[in-house]
Amino acid sequence: MNPSFYSGIALELSAKLRRLATFTGHPGSVGLYHEEVVREAIRPLLSNRFSLRTGFLFAGPGVVSDQCDVIVVDEYDPSLYLFRLGDLVVVHPRAVAGVIEVKTTLSKQAFHSSLQNLRRCREVARAAQPRGVFMTFVFAFESTHLNADTLHDWYQTAPIPDHVDSYPQMIYVLHEGALDLKHFGNGMFGHRLIMGEENDELKTRSLSAFLQSIRKGLEIHAGIETNPFEYADLRDLSWSRQYLRIGVGGVDPADMPTEAV
Repeated sequence: MNPSFYSGIALELSAKLRRLATFTGHPGSVGLYHEEVVREAIRPLLSNRFSLRTGFLFAGPGVVSDQCDVIVVDEYDPSLYLFRLGDLVVVHPRAVAGVIEVKTTLSKQAFHSSLQNLRRCREVARAAQPRGVFMTFVFAFESTHLNADTLHDWYQTAPIPDHVDSYPQMIYVLHEGALDLKHFGNGMFGHRLIMGEENDELKTRSLSAFLQSIRKGLEIHAGIETNPFEYADLRDLSWSRQYLRIGVGGVDPADMPTEAV
C-alpha cells in the first residue's frame, strides 16, 4: 500500500490532537473525543461484519470488565449484546474481536492502568470461553520519549503478573513509535521497541504496523489465514535487541533463562 496512505492518517490524527481542548479543558470530554478520533482512523479498515463500540465485557454475574474505550464487535454473532444504548454496550466476550485502550498521554500511571484494564478483559473472556482469545492494543496520542530507561522502569513496576495475557499485541504512540509483542521461546513473551525511527515519516511506518496488527486480529477472529502486513509500510524499521517483560523490565535475549516461565 502506498506509504502516503499511512502518512495521511498520521497527519489527520495530529491535526485532531487536542482540537477540542482549545475550547474546553474538561478532561472527560477530551478523552471521549480522542477515542472517537481513533475509531474514525480504524473504521475504514473494517467490513460491515465488525463495529466499534465502547462499554463492558460480561461473562456472568460478577464477571465483568472495566469500561473499554474501543471494543471491536463481531456483528455476525447471533446474541452478542446483553445491553445496548447507541454505541455503549454490554457484550458477550464471544463476539469480541479486539479491545483498544486510548490514552491522550501515555504516562507511567496510564501505561499501568491500560495493562490492568486489558488484562481484565482477557480474564473475562477466558471465564466465558477457556480458549477465548482476542488481541488487545494501546493507542496514545503522546508520551514521554520511549527510551530504554523509561520503559525499563514502566515494565519493572507494572502491578500485574508476567504472563502473556498481561501484554497487548501492540502499544503505539503517535509520532513516538511502537512496541510489539513477540514470543521469545520457552513460554516467554515480551515487547520489542520498534527502532530506526529518526523522523516523522518513519514513525508513520510503525502506525502502519499498528493498523495492520488490528486487521490481523480480525482475521484470526474470523478464522482467516493471510498476511495483512503485506499492506504495511515497514521499510527501514528494525526492532530492539532488548525485550521488555512485565515486572522485569529490559532483558537481552542472550540472557533468557532456559526454563519455561
